[in-house]
Amino acid sequence: MLNNYIGAKPLINSLRDSRVDYLTSTYASDIDTVARVLGIDPSYLSVQVRIILPFYSYNQIHLMSPTSEIYLIREVLAKLRKSLESFETKYLHHRLNNGIDKLPADLHVFDKADILIVRNNEVSYGIRFGLVDESIGFDIQDSLHYIHKRRKDTKFHFGLFLEDYNYPICYCSISKCDRKYQANSLSKVISEDIPPDNIYVMTRSFGFSPLPHNMMSKLFDKAVKYIMNYHRHDSKYPKYLVTALNPFLGFNGGIFLGSSFTPYATSPMEYRYNQKGLYLNRRSAVEIIINQSYPTPPIAWLARPLTSKAGKKIEQIKYYYSIDKNEYKEG
Repeated sequence: MLNNYIGAKPLINSLRDSRVDYLTSTYASDIDTVARVLGIDPSYLSVQVRIILPFYSYNQIHLMSPTSEIYLIREVLAKLRKSLESFETKYLHHRLNNGIDKLPADLHVFDKADILIVRNNEVSYGIRFGLVDESIGFDIQDSLHYIHKRRKDTKFHFGLFLEDYNYPICYCSISKCDRKYQANSLSKVISEDIPPDNIYVMTRSFGFSPLPHNMMSKLFDKAVKYIMNYHRHDSKYPKYLVTALNPFLGFNGGIFLGSSFTPYATSPMEYRYNQKGLYLNRRSAVEIIINQSYPTPPIAWLARPLTSKAGKKIEQIKYYYSIDKNEYKEG
C-alpha cells in the first residue's frame, strides 16, 4: 500500500516503541553494569536487550510495577550474560588488531583528494578504505554484529582501516537482493519496474567505539564509489543500494540519512526465539521454536542511488510503500 511521504525523520520516529524506549532508558544503569562486566559497549548491549523483549507478552512489558520492570530487565540481562560471555574475547581480538584504542575521542574525518585522515586540533591519523578479508568480515558478522549470523551470499566486505592495520575499525557488507518485496516496493514508489538483480543490499554494518565522527557515513560513501567503479563497464549492474533500519532497536538512521539514503518502504519484522528466549534471525530459524509475543512496529527500508538516473528517481519519491505480511512471507 502506498502512503503519503511524511519525511524521513518523522517516518523513522513513528516506528519506535515508546514503552521499550522507556525501559531501556530507565534501567540504563543496569545495562551499563552488565556491559562493563562483559567488556562491551553499553549501547550494543541495549540493542541486545531490545531484541529479547518481544519474547515477553504485552502485559509483561506494559502492565508492570517498577519492581516487576527491573526484574524483567535483569532477567533479560541474565540471559544475555550467558549468550554473550565469549563476546569480549572476540571484541578485544578485533580491537587489538585494528588499532582503535590508539585513537583519542572527538576525532573527525577529512577527505581531500581521496586521502582520508581523522584528526582533531592536536593529532591526525591516516585512514584507508578497502576490501576486508573475507574471514575477518564473516567473523564480524558471526561474532560482533547484533544479529550474530553471517550472510553467506556476501559479495563485498568493505572497511576503513588505520594505517598499518589489516582489521577494519568500521565495516559493512553488501549482497545481491534476494527478496522480491525489497524490489517490488521500490518499484512502486519510483513508478518503474526494478528487478531484484538491479539492487544491492547492505546487509551488515558495524563500528568500534570510539569511532570518529561521520566515519560510518564516509565508509558508505566509499563503498558506493567502489561499486560504481567496479561495474563501470557493465551497463546492467545494480542501480540501487538498499538497507534496512530497525528503529525499535533504538537506531535513529542518522548515519544513513547523512549518507544520501532515503526511506522508501516499511516491512514487518518478525522476532523468533529458541526455548531459552534467545533471538534467532529469519535465515537461521529453520525450525521456528517460539514466535514473539509482544507486538512490534515495522522496520524501514532505505535506498541510495548508484547512478545519476536512479538519483533523479529517488529525489522524486512522494510516497512510501507498506509491505504487508503476505508479501513479506513470500520473500
